[in-house]
Amino acid sequence: MPISKGAATFSVITGALIIALWSILFATGQVSGIVEEPLSYVFHLASETVTAALLLVCGLVGLRQSAQARRLFYFAGGMLLLAAAGMVVFYVVHWSLPFVVLGIVVAALTLLFLRRNYSVRSDAVYLALGTILYLQFNVLGNLLQMGDAITAAYVGVSALLTLPVTLLLLTRPL
Repeated sequence: MPISKGAATFSVITGALIIALWSILFATGQVSGIVEEPLSYVFHLASETVTAALLLVCGLVGLRQSAQARRLFYFAGGMLLLAAAGMVVFYVVHWSLPFVVLGIVVAALTLLFLRRNYSVRSDAVYLALGTILYLQFNVLGNLLQMGDAITAAYVGVSALLTLPVTLLLLTRPL
């Protein structure tokens, strides 16, 4: 079953806006701490890039009404939902109301499109896997940055186990 054209359009627009947002933040020198915490930023930017790319792909495939877009939509939606929640937390701590509002709007729209397109239980599995992998990647970067090699190893191993399961489920649906 394909995702709605609205969900596909939301995915394309959101994926493009993630890339635009990070480009603007870098161009205007608003990415503070990257020199002090390079590992954290590398892992975070990688997860943001993957989220944006998957949103663009699932949106474009979804606009053609392909059933293949469904799994990617829920996987990328899980990543986006956690990214938006993290954005809210980060910008509440850093007292930036416009970005707090943006994060809340993105999270709310994501939940709206996820809910409206939800039809089978496997959608929730893909959503959870996207959330888990986004979380694992960001936590791994932070742990490596802090020098906590033991905990980073556990998170790294869990990500290495989660990734092939995810790829298997994305290629062979439940």
